[in-house]
Amino acid sequence: MLLRKVDKRRWDWTAGGIRWVQSGDIPAAPVADFNTSVDSKISVWYVENDKSNLERIVAGIAAGRQTADKFDYVLFPENLLSQAGVKVENAAGQSKDKDANAKWHRDLVEISATKLIKLVELVHREGNVVRSSERQVIALIRKFVDAGLIEERSLTEMLAKRVFEN
Repeated sequence: MLLRKVDKRRWDWTAGGIRWVQSGDIPAAPVADFNTSVDSKISVWYVENDKSNLERIVAGIAAGRQTADKFDYVLFPENLLSQAGVKVENAAGQSKDKDANAKWHRDLVEISATKLIKLVELVHREGNVVRSSERQVIALIRKFVDAGLIEERSLTEMLAKRVFEN
């Protein structure tokens, strides 16, 4: 599986449908969650089949934010990349978990507009959007700081205050 941080509100349309969207089509909003870098790359994270590294990935990414908040992401099968004609490369991540950055971060590369739309359509069909509550996120960050996998000093003052308040 692959993980991409998203904004769940952009995907909520899937539950109720939108009258103006024709059958087989999707609104444009989810495309924003797959924005590319200037060199047409998309950052994703590799999640083990048993999801044993999922909490650690979420904590590492969330620990890089200014404040504690809910955390939305989509999990999708890695085989969707080949269906969309998208290449993947190992690349260093930017989370607060240095070891996770080296082990599990990937870049989707050489993304054209056509490939991007195809990928989002496939992720919509086969992906699973998940929301971790603020409370869950705080607990995860605390867990991995306590385990020595995220440095407490790397957290913003505001985030550290929420994570370590009693």
